[in-house]
Amino acid sequence: MPQLDLRREREQAFKDYARSVRLRIMFSRQDSGRPFDRRYHVPNPAWQPSRASPAVEAQLEDLGQRLQQTQAALPRHEGFNCAREEREALDALCHDANIIVKPR
Repeated sequence: MPQLDLRREREQAFKDYARSVRLRIMFSRQDSGRPFDRRYHVPNPAWQPSRASPAVEAQLEDLGQRLQQTQAALPRHEGFNCAREEREALDALCHDANIIVKPR
């Protein structure tokens, strides 16, 4: 389960990155002549900007594919070097109030 959560976090991080690129491009073009005043701008994280130019979108797509290939090439492990039954037994020992563990 932790591996799946990590993959979802990475996918969301890339989506956030692509959104920030599109936002920077979108708002860098707008020059209304008025200074930016934060009091009148409320960020909406759910709002999605329009797609950028085809060249930028192609670069984002390429980057996304490369990240997926890198993710697929990473070694898959659960982070445990023992069986589930052994982990459960160790957990039971750790939480048993009748057992006292002392350092050497």
